[in-house]
Amino acid sequence: MSSTVSVDRSGSRPAGRRSRKTSKKKAASSKGLRGFFQDRRLHLAIYFAFILLVGLTGGGSRPDILSLLLLRPLAALFLIYIVWRISADELKAVRFPLLFIGSLMVIALLQLVPLPPVIWSSLPGREGVAQLDELFGMQDVWRPLSLEPSRTWNAFFSMFVPLVAVGFVGLLWNRERRWILPPILAMGVLSMVVGYLQALGADSLYFYRVTHGHHPVGLFANKNHQAVLLNWLLLTVCYMITRIDLRDRRASLRLASGLALVFLIYPLLFVTGSRAGLLLCAPVSVVCAVMLWQAPALNRAWQGSSRRVRLAITGLGGSVLAALAMVFGYLAITERQTALTRLFESDPADELRWIYLPKIFEMMRDYWLEGIGFGAFESVFYGYENVENLSTSYLNQAHFEPLQYVIETGLAGLLLLVAALVWVVRRLLRLWHAGDGKARILAVYLCGALGVWLIAGLVDYPTRTPLGQLVFAILTGFLAVSSIDLERHRKIG
Repeated sequence: MSSTVSVDRSGSRPAGRRSRKTSKKKAASSKGLRGFFQDRRLHLAIYFAFILLVGLTGGGSRPDILSLLLLRPLAALFLIYIVWRISADELKAVRFPLLFIGSLMVIALLQLVPLPPVIWSSLPGREGVAQLDELFGMQDVWRPLSLEPSRTWNAFFSMFVPLVAVGFVGLLWNRERRWILPPILAMGVLSMVVGYLQALGADSLYFYRVTHGHHPVGLFANKNHQAVLLNWLLLTVCYMITRIDLRDRRASLRLASGLALVFLIYPLLFVTGSRAGLLLCAPVSVVCAVMLWQAPALNRAWQGSSRRVRLAITGLGGSVLAALAMVFGYLAITERQTALTRLFESDPADELRWIYLPKIFEMMRDYWLEGIGFGAFESVFYGYENVENLSTSYLNQAHFEPLQYVIETGLAGLLLLVAALVWVVRRLLRLWHAGDGKARILAVYLCGALGVWLIAGLVDYPTRTPLGQLVFAILTGFLAVSSIDLERHRKIG
């Protein structure tokens, strides 16, 4: 039996070979594209880009900030990327922080569900609207639990930032965990540099229309939030000094750079103009001293190095004293309102938070069960103001974050908050009782770093800003993965 073979007279290869070659090219192209997205350096680059995005656009808490129109959609895109890339084990490592943020988002959505008129009108604070409905024949209108639905939607979308931040921490592999803190540390340094330039008169570097002008607010709109960030930055720099590897040839350079940063942070804290930030600096300095006392690189430089190195460290210490002397001299010869001068002066805007504190407790008493809706505090508070206390200053936030949180979320949010605090304490104790020196230093750092933001929330609202949410969420995720890593090391050992 004879067979016929078709010949391509154009001189090209047979069709079968050409198709096999095309398939190989497509497979290689597909593998290259998949390999590009699986490259671990890409994950780190995207993580760094997200932190930079939030740092440049998320320094304010007001819902009418235009930069949020850029931040929120891009945060949603980052979230899609994380959902696409994260595995079940990586998700499990940061399970509790994700569940906490997800639960808050669910509460916000439930607050937007329309309720039957009979149920809605029976809730506290709805009596006046119910009477108007009856007067105008609108008794059948269904309304959500939130008394300010647009603000609740804003709060819901704002939670994309901490959700993405925790997701990125979970997405990083074990050997990449050392990159969790450096990018937010760099962002903090950037805010410090911008603050110094603002203190020198660079008015063009204020990024927000409603801001504390003539104060070095850095990347924020509020001087108090900048002061909280500087205190956290101080803790983080000292912790990074404890992580310096003595075998690293650049250990001395890293030690000198870290100490120089410490000496630069203190003067800016004094001129920021935040009384709360200055008072918070005292316990922060104690925690920093505890960590530096345990820093191997600093101990070796002081005890086992040459006389020249010890003189250099002493010189750096003298530099900070000289810098502080210059700051105090500047305060003495100028009329600039700084944290020190404000310790002995009254600020009408700050006095409002104490004047209205009984009213805030009254709101919590009225709404502790069901809440008023995320973000609805400002609108509802207008109904509690006294006529004799009305002025050009106003409260857009309670400045007592735990109280405002309960007012807005009710009993469900309070139970979530208690569960979160219990989780944090248990994780910190687990790190502390691990018996390893590094784990204990990490426990001290995370206790101080998380505590800075939580304590500041007792007199302000730093975690209402996307930038504050980012830092706090990353710290929480860091605590979660550190505990998981500790458990794995115990099992291996």
